Amino acid sequence: MSKEQVDALQAALRAEHAIIWAYGDIGAHAAVQRQDQVASVELRHRQRRDAIQTLLVAAGAVPDPSEPAYQLPKPVTNPTDAIEVAGMLEDKVAAAWRYVLGRSTDLDVRTLAVDSLIDAATQALRWRQVVSGTQATTQAFPGFDE
Repeated sequence: MSKEQVDALQAALRAEHAIIWAYGDIGAHAAVQRQDQVASVELRHRQRRDAIQTLLVAAGAVPDPSEPAYQLPKPVTNPTDAIEVAGMLEDKVAAAWRYVLGRSTDLDVRTLAVDSLIDAATQALRWRQVVSGTQATTQAFPGFDE
């Protein structure tokens, strides 16, 4: 695996670490009816984090560790804030996976990147729909800033 692919995977790993940490705060503030959904989404991120670490170790790299804490894009003090922040962070994770996709040639890495990009973009859309109460639309090119 090239250094560029390893660096891109490390960036995705850092994004996954951050969102896993954030889902702790999100889950603590999310509405009761969203608790199972939040837990399920967090589990998918944990599984992706583990997959990245496995790929990095197989490539002879040391996976970047999680930070002790992360800065959220805005304070989370109620259920609406929690879901808004979750959507913002899913967009950031989608961008990290888009970065991996653009720098990888390995089929396993590309497959993980595509699946992860789709999942994060879809989840961001779902969270935006929860907040707006309408059928929000997804970004034309997930992972790009608007």
